[in-house]
Amino acid sequence: MSFLVRNSLWLSQLSLASLMVAGREALLTLPPGLILLARLLGGAALFALLATREQPRPLAREHRAKFLVCAVLGAVLNQVFFLYGLQRTTATHASVLSASIPLLTLVFAVAGGREALTARKLVGVLFGLCGAVALILSGRAGTAGPASLAGDLLIAANCCCWAAFLILVRDLAQAYGPMLLASRLFLAGSVLALPFCLGPALAYLPALTAGEAGYLAFIVCVPTVGAYAFNQIALRHHEASRVAIHWYLLPVFGVIGAAARLGEPIEPPVLAFAALICIGILTGTAKAGRGAGA
Repeated sequence: MSFLVRNSLWLSQLSLASLMVAGREALLTLPPGLILLARLLGGAALFALLATREQPRPLAREHRAKFLVCAVLGAVLNQVFFLYGLQRTTATHASVLSASIPLLTLVFAVAGGREALTARKLVGVLFGLCGAVALILSGRAGTAGPASLAGDLLIAANCCCWAAFLILVRDLAQAYGPMLLASRLFLAGSVLALPFCLGPALAYLPALTAGEAGYLAFIVCVPTVGAYAFNQIALRHHEASRVAIHWYLLPVFGVIGAAARLGEPIEPPVLAFAALICIGILTGTAKAGRGAGA
């Protein structure tokens, strides 16, 4: 087993967590529209390069409507809410709130009739909801800026978009190669976002420094393409339940990174709210029997 296969589980979450820190630093000077456009165009290009090893297949007519909805949710709105939310809150809050995505995915799956609502799932949802709401309302401040209510709400909206995307994209994921699908979603997202992002991006480009270009390259290569690629490797070589449980590493890496790089304090209330969310996830997504787990 290669190094990437053995370590893909935690590398995918470390890559995702790096977006909280690098993104927060980049947003101190770069406009969100420029970062969004760089992620979409850069991601589309790199995913297309990786997709050359997959079997090409045209988008079927019956998949077009769902594909468009997935592009809006997973490539555009998800990133818009995240970037504008991260600009207004701390990397610590963004990391902890992002841990609620598995729970939100469960909520949407139940609401859409894909899964049955059980007492265990209901208890998990309530725990997670309490933790997320308490964190949003806490309004704690870090050295990178105040964790505002608006910022936390935008991050919560980002999590909802991504959770809904994960539910809707399953049918497409079974029909197309993962890199091919990702490249097409990012390309469609680029077209949709271009009218809103092109102006601010072009206006800032003359002032772009080498350091800022480095941030953009890192954000495209590591938390965008790298995280997705590591996650696909993990899903191919490990049980899905084992991959899902490693999502809980995201807030751990994110909070540690925010403290080490940005100087954001690790405060007891934030840890308590994070614990509530994690208890909710563990309760709501746990299998009924031990034999079903990884």
